[in-house]
Amino acid sequence: MTAVAEGAILAANSDLFNKAPQNRKFLRGVIASGNSNFGATYAIAGNIISAKCQVPLLYRFELLGTERDLQKVRQGLQQVWQQQMQ
Repeated sequence: MTAVAEGAILAANSDLFNKAPQNRKFLRGVIASGNSNFGATYAIAGNIISAKCQVPLLYRFELLGTERDLQKVRQGLQQVWQQQMQ
């Protein structure tokens, strides 16, 4: 597994992320997708990773998301990126 460069934005399957624990120190937040048909376990990987790595759960979206979800995620990533660059 390749290490993530400092300052990168990583979109990763939670299983792949957990196989590269050296990358956790770079994690600044979590965005999770899920299926609300699963009730209480909707996007639960986001909650677990957020708690385990002590970073905020920034956003959750249904399945592939909507155009509105995409806009919100882009805005959020821009904010996080700008904060990191300061």
